[in-house]
Amino acid sequence: MESSSHLFFNCVVAKCMWYHISQAVGANLGDSFESIGSKWLSNKKYLAINMITSAALWGLWKLRNDFCFQNAAWRDMNYLLKRILQLAQNWIILCPQNRVEELKSHLSKISTAARSPGMLTWRTTR
Repeated sequence: MESSSHLFFNCVVAKCMWYHISQAVGANLGDSFESIGSKWLSNKKYLAINMITSAALWGLWKLRNDFCFQNAAWRDMNYLLKRILQLAQNWIILCPQNRVEELKSHLSKISTAARSPGMLTWRTTR
């Protein structure tokens, strides 16, 4: 039985995703909804991080739905990070001007992680 906690925080894909995002933003994220939500309560202070965690949750949800409804196969962590990056980049326009550079800095670090080789890949045998 799949639970939201498993999907977003406890499965190996989610744990790896949160590790890379935590490294990029310099904060420990992704243990639970509470750990993410605590940053949302201080919206102005963590605005850039909140935009990234929102993109991460949305990106992971969309990936899960691709598996369930589009018969998609797992590629690698780079693919997921690139999807998150694309979502967050599309949301830059929503970011207040005084936080744009902070957001772009975090996104640059996620982009670097997304280009790194060999992250959580499965190969199928034929």
